[in-house]
Formats: sequence, structure tokens, C-alpha cells
Amino acid sequence: MRTILFLLLMASTTVQAQHFRHSYKKTILSIMNQQARDWSSGNPEAFMQAYWKNDSLIFITSKGITYGWQNMLDRYKMAYPNSESMGQLLFSELYFKRMNINTVWLRGKWELLRNEDNLNGYFTLIWKKKHGEWVIVSDHTS
Repeated sequence: MRTILFLLLMASTTVQAQHFRHSYKKTILSIMNQQARDWSSGNPEAFMQAYWKNDSLIFITSKGITYGWQNMLDRYKMAYPNSESMGQLLFSELYFKRMNINTVWLRGKWELLRNEDNLNGYFTLIWKKKHGEWVIVSDHTS
């Protein structure tokens, strides 16, 4: 009887681990796809919904470090004042690394396709599960 209970427990743990592995990626990809749609439609406020609404949010670029959700939104609005400057956002070359059950490290490439020019670079995001929702708590974009 103990052997059967042990095997059932092991099978349940394996299924839960596999479900977590696939569900966090699926959820984060869904959020990022929505972000790309929101950005491409010229809506930085909707794009920012994936970010932690907290003064401890960190955004790092070649121009320096910005702390806080509102400051990050303001920076985006200043750098991309209209939908033409925002262009079409694409993500690619995504690599996920689960750090623990509530933290995911994600590396990828971003591209902005615009009428006048195209921009691109790489990013590293730290996603955390806060209050049952995945949010970006740190963004290092180059």
C-alpha cells in the first residue's frame, strides 16, 4: 500500500512540474503577444500592463536606469510620442529559464518595424508571479 501511495505521489508531482513548465511559458507568451499588439496599435499604457505597478520596477537601457512603473511609462511616451514612432513590435529568439516556482528569467530579441527606419536589440526580463499574476519586475533592454 505504501508503494502505491508513493508512486501516486511521484506521478502527481511529475505531472504538476510538467504542467508548471508549460503553463508559465504559455501564459508569458500570451502576455507578450498582447504587449506586441498593444505597442503596435500605439497604446503604451496597455503595453505597460505587463509590468509590475510599483516604484521598485527597474528598467535599464543604454541611457540609464529608470525606477517605477509611471516613470517607465513617461519615458516611453517621451521617446515614442506617436504611433508612427512606435512602429510594429516583434519579439523573437526567446529563451526561458525558470529560476524558481515564482520567478522566470527571459532573454530575447525585439524589433521595431517603422516607415522611416527599423530598430532592434536584445532584452532580459525578470518575470515574477505576484498575487497570482505574472508581471515583469526588471527589464534590461539594449
